[in-house]
Amino acid sequence: LLVDFINKLDDCNKRLKEAVKISLKNYDKRPKALKYTYKKVIYNIEYRKIIYIEKEQDNKRCIIKTIEGDYFIPGNLTTVNKLLDERFIKCCRSIIINLEQVERYNKKTNVITFKNKIELNAVSRDKKKEIINYVRGLS
Repeated sequence: LLVDFINKLDDCNKRLKEAVKISLKNYDKRPKALKYTYKKVIYNIEYRKIIYIEKEQDNKRCIIKTIEGDYFIPGNLTTVNKLLDERFIKCCRSIIINLEQVERYNKKTNVITFKNKIELNAVSRDKKKEIINYVRGLS
C-alpha cells in the first residue's frame, strides 16, 4: 500500500503532496528498458539484462548481448549509446558495456569478466581507470 488515508482535517494539502511524492518515487522504480523497432518488430529489453552491445563489422547494425540471448538493433554505437543510461560506457570503439554486469576486471590481461562468465578483451587505455574504479566500488 503506497498511500494511507488522508484526513482532510489534518493539513490535507501537505499530506496529499507527501503521498504523491511517495507514489512517484515508487513509480520510477520499475525497470528501465531499451525500446526500439527492427524489421517491423518492437523490442523492449530491460537495461539490467543487457551485458554488452557490439558494433557488427561491415554492417549498419549492432548486436545486443543479453542474459537471455542476442538481439539486433539498427544504427551505429553512437546512436545506440544515446538510448542508454549512465550504467553503460563505451569501453572501446566497437563495444558498449553494462557496468552492472561486470564481475571482475583483470588489469594485467585487460579482460573483463561478466556475471555470466563471458569474457571480453576490448578495453581502451582511456577507459581502464573508469572500469577499475567501478569494479572496486569507487563509482
